[in-house]
Amino acid sequence: MKFFIVLAVALVSVIGTIQAEQLSAEHYYMRKSWPEAQAECAVYLRVPHERLQRYMREGYPDEPEVHCLVLCVLENLRAWENGTLQEHVLANYFVPATEDCDNAKRTERCLVNLPQECNGEPCVQAYRAFQCYYQYYGTLTSCPEYVPSYYDEDLQEAYDLFSMLDVSEDTRRKLAGGCFPSGPESQCFFYAYVVRYGAWSQDEPLLHNLFTQTNDVTFKKDNAETQACLLNLNKQACNKSKCEHVTDVFSQCFGHTQLYKHLVEVFKQAALTYTKH
Repeated sequence: MKFFIVLAVALVSVIGTIQAEQLSAEHYYMRKSWPEAQAECAVYLRVPHERLQRYMREGYPDEPEVHCLVLCVLENLRAWENGTLQEHVLANYFVPATEDCDNAKRTERCLVNLPQECNGEPCVQAYRAFQCYYQYYGTLTSCPEYVPSYYDEDLQEAYDLFSMLDVSEDTRRKLAGGCFPSGPESQCFFYAYVVRYGAWSQDEPLLHNLFTQTNDVTFKKDNAETQACLLNLNKQACNKSKCEHVTDVFSQCFGHTQLYKHLVEVFKQAALTYTKH
């Protein structure tokens, strides 16, 4: 009897471990914390550990090396692009005080009042913008956050899945013509794609990640139109396959977004240029 009890406990433990791994799997997309990105940049810029600790203790002082360290971290987290702060990305790394209702306004005023030109110095420009968040938005957190992907990475993900799922030539030909969805196989390709993309988990879209990727209010959790659409489709989900349901959610709730159009274009380009090995 004891043997069976031990065996049952062990089995439950194994199942729990597998489920936990499935829940925590990050597939293709990337999550990174501020300390992780900062540690990488400290290596690239040859900043000694002791000096890095001082910079953190002193709240990232106004020094040339700190300026370029901050730029590196922002670029690493993709919170800085083409000389512009991606506020919707950087904000994820700060936790506002619960009672502070004006943090966003103070931060915005700080950003608006920044000099438009920093003598052509990107490090200084990035540092000044970061300090607006550091001083006014909230407390810098060490939690990892979703890192937005770039076009080439999205394209590579499609190539990988064409091979991993052995997507048929017929489906790839339809995708190359901009035809999506074109049947069950294309829907299951899409399901795998958005899971690896960090856009879907546990039978629902990961709106936080989608907003971080796009800065589109459609993906705000409090968007009434989005929530109504999701609720309606969830009522019908029991009569559909997972692949069909995911495709319906993105085509019907998010079909008007630039993200959806971007993905269809990625599939098209990937199908046109894919080489089967």
